[in-house]
Amino acid sequence: MREGVALFTSGKGGAGKTPFALLLSILLRRMGLNVLTIDYNSLNPDLYEIFKRFLVEKPELITHVDGERLPYPLVMTECTVSGGGKLWSVARVGKYRYIPYPPYAIFDTIIKLKRYLKEPFFAVVDTNLNIPAFNISLNEAFEASKGILDEFKKVYFFHIWSPGSFRKGATSISSSIEVSEIEQIRSTIMNYTQRHVDLFGREGENIIHIITPRLFEEMKPDSLGARLKFILKRLFGREPDVSMMPIMGITKAISSDLYSALGMAYERSLRLLRIRDLLLIREKFNEVANQLMSTYKNFAVEANPIDVEVVFFLFMAKELYDEATNTLPLNAIMVPFMVKKLVNFIDSMLMSNILDEESILEREGPVAKLFELWISKVLLSNKI
Repeated sequence: MREGVALFTSGKGGAGKTPFALLLSILLRRMGLNVLTIDYNSLNPDLYEIFKRFLVEKPELITHVDGERLPYPLVMTECTVSGGGKLWSVARVGKYRYIPYPPYAIFDTIIKLKRYLKEPFFAVVDTNLNIPAFNISLNEAFEASKGILDEFKKVYFFHIWSPGSFRKGATSISSSIEVSEIEQIRSTIMNYTQRHVDLFGREGENIIHIITPRLFEEMKPDSLGARLKFILKRLFGREPDVSMMPIMGITKAISSDLYSALGMAYERSLRLLRIRDLLLIREKFNEVANQLMSTYKNFAVEANPIDVEVVFFLFMAKELYDEATNTLPLNAIMVPFMVKKLVNFIDSMLMSNILDEESILEREGPVAKLFELWISKVLLSNKI
């Protein structure tokens, strides 16, 4: 695979789209692919600003390609890197950078940039969108989607989940006119498949689900509070133990044994997480959450926010990791903890005048190892 498109989406702001997009861009480039990063986040267009800190030539202004106007004027820089593939970083210009945009404009932009560069590349797009934002019944949207699939064949949506967005619509005051984010995603998939456009796959198999508790350290189930232990005992049938599933043994150092075990989990796997599976998992999660709320009425309000994150992550790990076959779904990436000091990660990148890939990967730590493993075992192996 030399070409493809990865769009980062989430139903919640601050979920980690930019750090993950940054990581994927660097790893793919170091593996020999040309990478084009596109910052289409109209709220916080930081991905381009970070790559601009790399040593670059003078930024280039692009308004037309082959006489055709781009949806928005763009600025492009070619980053100075050694070894591996090339790296270009693109963002909308000035006053256009913070203007909302139709999602399908991303596809038109990528297609035109491919003609402009005349080189193969893997596009990594940072957005402030969720998947239902693409649920647009306009001919322009479907034509743009067909165009991107014809040009690149492989289009993936890296969707980062959080406990709140996963549970949306599950409260006692929900009405019949409210639907959860997962149901909206299903509606979006159906909208495209009914028009024979497999933008997300026929059953959502082109969506890569990133599950992370956004913690900054190794999880230690033996140190969790009594209330959390109670619900996890209900969830697992016994108190959680790191040895219960290999993925929970990941530390900042990542042992070679565990790295090998996770590699085998993807190599052996033929499973894909489909939207119907996610709907069933959500029902189970709401049962667990409701048990917790009925036992401790104000749990979510009074508890350490980390408790909520841990409940969600352990639940998803239990549902997605098959202990019988030691496999994970090919389109699920489990990240037990996020980039160190995530809350300051982007700010620290923006403060520096000069950055390099090594320093960023070192900061990303074990998250980089996990992404590298998934890229090599799944993405570049054409397993999905």
